[in-house]
Amino acid sequence: MARQARVYSIDDLRRFRGNLMIFMERTRAILDESSSAVTRTMGWLQQDRLPHWQNQVKRLRTKHADARGNLLGAKLFKSPVEQLEERRQVDLLDRQLKEAEQKVVAIRQLIRDFDGEARRHLTACNKLANDVDQDLPQAVDYLRNIIDTLDDYSEAFADAEDTDSAPTDEDEEEKPASNDKGKA
Repeated sequence: MARQARVYSIDDLRRFRGNLMIFMERTRAILDESSSAVTRTMGWLQQDRLPHWQNQVKRLRTKHADARGNLLGAKLFKSPVEQLEERRQVDLLDRQLKEAEQKVVAIRQLIRDFDGEARRHLTACNKLANDVDQDLPQAVDYLRNIIDTLDDYSEAFADAEDTDSAPTDEDEEEKPASNDKGKA
């Protein structure tokens, strides 16, 4: 038993096909931007933030060592009251150094965590991009074929209706005769 399709508007199919093509282009752009953002973020963490805080740790260790040397010198030559500034400087650098070391540890952990999440995200993006690049163009072509077939069918159907409603030679002969009968 043959099934009939009930297509009420070929124009709606055309609009849907056009919207599907727009969706493909926008989706590609979004996926590219998303992948780029993930890559940029990973690069920023690895090549900017981690080296920055590692350099801060080095710089602060040097300053801390110098401050401790100054404090030792002050202990030898100054009174406890006069040593107070050197002690404050060592305490401040202790806090700053610990904070910088914590940031290095936190960034390393963030890189490990982000790497796993980034891989999952990029895998999902690549899968969707593959679907968009392979499946959707096939769907667009399929819709084009359906639209072409429906256009051909509607033209053939319209031609058949025109042929059915067109007057035949017999119809023309009958009309004048019927008009003549009506006049008499």
